[in-house]
Amino acid sequence: MTKDAPAAWGLMPQFLQRVYNFTVKHDETVDASQVCRDFEADFGSGVGEMYGLALVDEAGKIRGVLLAGIEIYRRRWPCAVVYQWEKEKDVGIEITHTCLQMVEGWARMHKLPRLRALAETDSRARLFGAIGFARGPVVVNKELSNG
Repeated sequence: MTKDAPAAWGLMPQFLQRVYNFTVKHDETVDASQVCRDFEADFGSGVGEMYGLALVDEAGKIRGVLLAGIEIYRRRWPCAVVYQWEKEKDVGIEITHTCLQMVEGWARMHKLPRLRALAETDSRARLFGAIGFARGPVVVNKELSNG
């Protein structure tokens, strides 16, 4: 879907709610509302530095979401990063591979040399590993007070 498609804007509240819920559940270090605002602004502007994918059933209900973006490490090493991927349990696992192929196409369009995925759990890391991702560095966070 693209910003000029009315259906995309009609699904936006559902999509953003799923993104918000995922962020709150899996990454308390991130402002979930800001993630949603950033995606909506990027989508509306057509800049394309973020990629959102919604799995929609025949009734118009979102059954899964994927959120990705472009990151550049030390201004030299750009890559696409899958930040969020979640689907309803009854949606077949084969859809994961298809969705990630779509993200790969988006990343190639931006001439990015690498696709990474954030895996919130070991089982999620195994899932990504089963479809071609190699385990990389583990990221840990420490909150700093600035006052």
